[in-house]
Amino acid sequence: MYVYEVTNKQALIDIIIPFFSKYRFLSCKKKKDFSRFVKLIRIVYQGNKSKTYSDIQNVLNLLTEVSSLNSRKYKDKEILERAALFYEKNKTKIHELNIKSSETTRQT
Repeated sequence: MYVYEVTNKQALIDIIIPFFSKYRFLSCKKKKDFSRFVKLIRIVYQGNKSKTYSDIQNVLNLLTEVSSLNSRKYKDKEILERAALFYEKNKTKIHELNIKSSETTRQT
């Protein structure tokens, strides 16, 4: 057995995901887990874009499929309530940041 520890997000994006996309897992469970992992990484590390309330919901939906759900400190309801309060308080700023981020992305 080999262990490869990742210490930064760029390694996840540039090394881990491409490697396991090329050399697929054999078991169906591992394939599903990897697919879920890739979706989570795409949501969490979507460039400089700020996360929206729907991003939080998508992450929680993906996490509900994980068997270790009981070990989480906060329930989905608590997380969504806090996210809703934060998003309502900061939605103008988040929207502006996301517009700037998409403009920057289009220019490059």
